[in-house]
Order: sequence, then C-alpha cells, then structure tokens
Amino acid sequence: MIELKKVSKMYLPDVAALKDVSFKVEDREFVLIAGKSGAGKTTVLKLILAREYPSSGRILWHDKDIAQIKKRELPFYRRKIGIVFQDYKLLPSKTVWENIAFVLEALDADDEEIERNIPKVLEIVGLKNKADKFPNQLSAGESQRAAIARALIHRPEMILADEPTGNLDPYNTSEIIKLFLKINEFGTTIILATHNKELIKKLKKRTILFKDAKLIRDDEKGGVIL
Repeated sequence: MIELKKVSKMYLPDVAALKDVSFKVEDREFVLIAGKSGAGKTTVLKLILAREYPSSGRILWHDKDIAQIKKRELPFYRRKIGIVFQDYKLLPSKTVWENIAFVLEALDADDEEIERNIPKVLEIVGLKNKADKFPNQLSAGESQRAAIARALIHRPEMILADEPTGNLDPYNTSEIIKLFLKINEFGTTIILATHNKELIKKLKKRTILFKDAKLIRDDEKGGVIL
C-alpha cells in the first residue's frame, strides 16, 4: 500500500527530521509508529499525506510515487486517507453531525448520501445519541470518537492517527484503541503514531521505532519498549 524508500527530510541544512528511512505497510495492516517527541513520527505522517515532501528518497502509494502526483490530483489522493489528531480539530461552531457532514459536503455528496451515511458511522463510533451536540458539550473521549467518525465517513483505505490518545485517560485510551482495532477489522489500514509505552506493550502490533530521526527497529510482533 504505502512504502518509504530511503526517505530523508531536512528542515534546515543541518536539521534532519528523518534520516534514510525505509519501510512498507501492506493493505489492512495495523502499524504503530513509536518514539519520543521529536523522533520523526509526525514527519512520517505528513510525508505520507503529501503535506510535505522528502528531501531525498521516494514514497510510493500502490507503487506510484506520490511526489509525481499533480497538484490538482492531490485532493483525490488525500481522499483515500483519513487523519485523526491528538487535539481532535473539531469545528467548535458545528455539531457532531455538522462536523462529519462538512467532509461529505466538501466531496460534493448530496443530501441523501449524507443522511444515509452519517448515522452508520455514528453507530460505529458509539455516538448516535450525540449527533446534535457541539464539541464543548462532549467529553474528551467523545470528542475523539467524533474525530474518528469524521476521518472514517468517506471510507478511506487508510487512517493516519497522530497521538490520538495523548489527551485521554487510561479508560478512554482503551476504548479508542478498541475502536481503531474494530475499524482495522473492517479492512482499513491503520498507522498510529504514539509514545505511550503501555499502549505499545499491550497492543502487540507491528511497531516501527524511531529515535533521533532514524528508524532503529521494525518489530513485527510488537511490544517494543522505548
């Protein structure tokens, strides 16, 4: 599905965010990108999303170099990817329903499609009774569920999650991870960046460990200790 080949990213001549990184994620995988703050995790996600480009090396999406995707075609590429952030990034003036509908409206979905699909995704994330609530009326766990619903609504092939449990207590962390596992079982590839040691040990999913901008370990069995 997605492959990084000898990717480096320089922000200044002497500041490397990534150094010669290579790995491949297959369809339907659940992969953890692990490491301390500043290790390179978020840079990996930005490069996959084509928000930034490598200074050297290549990133392939289904064997196509994403650097070769024309600017006008980038929105079509990004529609294949959902993104979940640590701080949710919900629009405060819109309800849960409206936050999700906003994505479909941007994709030119008609009212019938919106009315048909939003209840389904709210059911999946456990928020069917919160559709008319505003973000400030939600708990932290509910806010992240709403953010996941928004990422899921356009049926992406892959979801990128950047520290999605960083603002959550242990109970809500567990519940959100269960939700990601459920989505993965539906067939969606998950790439989840985290520095949470307990989460890494508990999940036992493939873990790609970064340190000082370098990939230092790729553990298929998971459970890597930072």
